[in-house]
Amino acid sequence: HGERILRELDSVAATEESLRRIRDQFDREWVHNRIGLWLRNTFDHDFVFLADGSDNLTYTLLGRSSVEPRWFNSIMPELTPAIDYLRGRSGAEPNRALRISETRRPTESDRGNRAVVVQRFLGRPAAVAAVLVASTEQLANPESRATAPMVITVKFIDEDVLADIAARVQLEDLHVADRSVRPDEFVYDLKDKAGNTVMQLAWMPKKPGAEIVKSVIPFIAVAFAGFALLAGL
Repeated sequence: HGERILRELDSVAATEESLRRIRDQFDREWVHNRIGLWLRNTFDHDFVFLADGSDNLTYTLLGRSSVEPRWFNSIMPELTPAIDYLRGRSGAEPNRALRISETRRPTESDRGNRAVVVQRFLGRPAAVAAVLVASTEQLANPESRATAPMVITVKFIDEDVLADIAARVQLEDLHVADRSVRPDEFVYDLKDKAGNTVMQLAWMPKKPGAEIVKSVIPFIAVAFAGFALLAGL
């Protein structure tokens, strides 16, 4: 799922026209029509943002409308896990979020130009993805990379996503454990690098005790790290 959402971003952000319309000469109307509305209408992204090289929001899509970016200044801390990770400020893993990727584990000096993380956004579990708007040459230049604009999107992890994962790994009633958890349900925490819980999942187990951990948890991890989550968003 992570790779799919990143491919969706790449389809609009990693193009020569995007470089011209965003980095060379900012065109708000083009960004709204060709990036914001496209990601919303075609791929059902819930929020779309554009940040400049100083991490200030220059474009925000709310619903299907372009709104004043400064209205969202108060939620910038919720975007910083993905932003700081791509800028290289959080080490090999993001802060307060769980990186999901099908590629090899990155290093501090080699993390590519894109990332997707699972975190809480406006109180709900979500996949937050970010892509640097830069050419290959600009990405290779530390100064140009550090000031590259960034397209950021948010897709909430809703019941449809969890239903898809549940079907793939054959779990009964997989849900975010925000509601009351029954005594007979199994609860699993997705944690960030500091050991803080990013999202808590619960489901009805078909097997008792240790058999659950041995047979189910690896598939849950694969589902969130790879195709099942990102392809389903």
